[in-house]
Amino acid sequence: MASSHVFENLKSESDVMDVVRAVQAMNAANNTIAKMEFEARKAMVLGTLVRFQEALRAAHLRGHEALADEHSFLSQFVQGSGAPAKRVLEETVPTAIRLMDKIHHHVSQDLEQNGAFFPASGPAAIFLGWSDPLISFVRKVPLLFATGNGVCVKPSRSSARALWAVSELWLKALEDSGTPAGVFSVLLGSGAGQETIGELLLKHPSFKNIHWIGRSESALLARPIALEAGKRFYFFGSGRNPAILFAPAQGADLSSDQVLESTLREIVGLAKDPHGWGPYRPSRLFIQESVYKKSLEILQAELEVSRLGDPRDMETDLGPIPKSSVERFQSQLKLALSETGKLVTGGDVRGDGLVRPTLVRDLTNCSTLQGEELEGVFLTAASFKYQHEAVKYANTSPLGLAGFVFHPDLEKAKALASRLEVSRLIVTGKPDRAELMALAASAVKNSASAPDGLLETYEQGRFRPSILA
Repeated sequence: MASSHVFENLKSESDVMDVVRAVQAMNAANNTIAKMEFEARKAMVLGTLVRFQEALRAAHLRGHEALADEHSFLSQFVQGSGAPAKRVLEETVPTAIRLMDKIHHHVSQDLEQNGAFFPASGPAAIFLGWSDPLISFVRKVPLLFATGNGVCVKPSRSSARALWAVSELWLKALEDSGTPAGVFSVLLGSGAGQETIGELLLKHPSFKNIHWIGRSESALLARPIALEAGKRFYFFGSGRNPAILFAPAQGADLSSDQVLESTLREIVGLAKDPHGWGPYRPSRLFIQESVYKKSLEILQAELEVSRLGDPRDMETDLGPIPKSSVERFQSQLKLALSETGKLVTGGDVRGDGLVRPTLVRDLTNCSTLQGEELEGVFLTAASFKYQHEAVKYANTSPLGLAGFVFHPDLEKAKALASRLEVSRLIVTGKPDRAELMALAASAVKNSASAPDGLLETYEQGRFRPSILA
């Protein structure tokens, strides 16, 4: 089991012997667990899930008070991830708690019905990207543990401190439930390249399953290495998600202009959370011609009210992103402006990793940026006249995690959404994030492989496009 001293110096690199020790401890723990009586193992598993969820609840209840304590979970997580404390308290941690509710329900229901554990699929190595380490952790680790798999996590260097804060809660839950030490470990290091910790995990024969949550192009480079080593490779990658917006109708209590403003405010609210909604955020906006000019004005105003700064400040809307992401953003913006794109707002970068929300209009539809995950809060907008044009433009990207359709007629919106090449269809409204995350990503283009294993054991048949009204 990785010890916390590794994280006191985030420049530390795990090596071959760290992998060997982690595997030895994991195998010993798994052998002990496999010999346990059903009721004892059931109590251990469910006890761990409950204790972890209780730890998250306790951290949430401490709220603002915990920010003053540099050793608290919240302070460590916020400083380590760059996610604004306000977002973490209002959305991220509550989402994680609701996800744990779903996981605990399905695990306990399955064990009650079957009276036995499913055979373990084998030890797993999990690669986690920098954005939203808490939700990424919750989506993977508890269920893999519940089905008897040892887990080793390799976090992004940029979020290692935040991931360790989450891991400490998980390790305490394991210990308090009597779980043998070694079933879970964390290793630091680079994810790609020869002789890196990432390559060691991809090739090591003890890890039968590789789970990758991060940028799609990195996953597509790692996949052949894992497959050649005879492993199963699941990935949940990038999104370059289209949002198609039609001119709204008069609402019961709102004018059409007010409905338009409300809808665009929802879109911006999702887009302005790179640490939370991450790959599910809308970033390619296709807006009907009749409301295009008005929409650009509203979008500009909404984006410009963002407050950037210290993520520990409860007034902060946007915290810093990693240096590598800042550099990528600058390169992407330069390319956008060289390809007919017009800067509406944003584009500024401060030296401490703070990128002002950016909107570029009229980017050519054949631009490579239509198919790349954009860094920071970076939106592109274009107009359309006919709905078939909007669908055509939306489907040009090789990425497709989510698609948003805003149309005054719900039935027409659903019919249109069904033509989008995405794994999640979100129609006329903000989805519940926990429900969205609980659905395992289906294989759509270069955004994910199917199934990614989250609720596969407990919810057969859930791997399908979903419309959330």
